[in-house]
Amino acid sequence: MWKCGRSWPHRLRKLQLEANMMDASREGDGGDGWPTEAHARASRVAERTAREAYGKLLARLSRRTGNIEAAEDALSQAFAKALSVWPRKGIPDAPEAWLSTVALNAFRDTARRVTHSADKAATLKILAEEQAE
Repeated sequence: MWKCGRSWPHRLRKLQLEANMMDASREGDGGDGWPTEAHARASRVAERTAREAYGKLLARLSRRTGNIEAAEDALSQAFAKALSVWPRKGIPDAPEAWLSTVALNAFRDTARRVTHSADKAATLKILAEEQAE
């Protein structure tokens, strides 16, 4: 989660390094851990998009979700996914729209996981009470 005190370029750089390390074993980079031209191009586009549209993306996502912290987490996941996917599949024509869609999907997945987990906990509690009787 991005806190107000931490700048997004610092977090984006960390995500770039993590994505490069995850992709190091994939074909196309020689397995030496150094990023390919595709990685560099994806990093530049992600950084430019973050610089130009991060505030707009966060505002749009938090307005739709109603939770700014969850929106920040989802947007962070979207940038991480972009740094992983774009070098392999190409940079989309509209990176901002791609990030917005992936972030919204990430938020929905997280919300679904939390809801499902809460349902399981309630079911387990009921079963435990039944066995105690």
